Amino acid sequence: MAESLESLRRSFNRSLRVEGKADRTLVLYGQSIIYFSAWLEQQGHTADLSNLTRTNVLKWLDSLHERGLTDGTIRTRWRGLRRFTNWLVAEQLIHPRWSASGHLRRGLRGARPPAAATRCR
Repeated sequence: MAESLESLRRSFNRSLRVEGKADRTLVLYGQSIIYFSAWLEQQGHTADLSNLTRTNVLKWLDSLHERGLTDGTIRTRWRGLRRFTNWLVAEQLIHPRWSASGHLRRGLRGARPPAAATRCR
């Protein structure tokens, strides 16, 4: 069974504290993981590393847009998850080049959140 995102969030939070990140940064990054985890469970998925996929993240970001959240809020959520995945790679908890089967790290490189991408059309 894959490790829970909540357990990983707590470890990530400790790492950010050691780096001297501001309390507000810890809150914002943590919220991204918590909210994404809750969305996964609402969709019938377990909130664990196996469901941290490109497809799921993009669907979640799209759901935030559909709920009427501002582009700024969506970008904040996006940045939190991107920073989290960077940490997962640094900790060797995920491979930096996950397969093309839809995992997050490779699939989101250079992408933009759905709301921001929509406005550029």
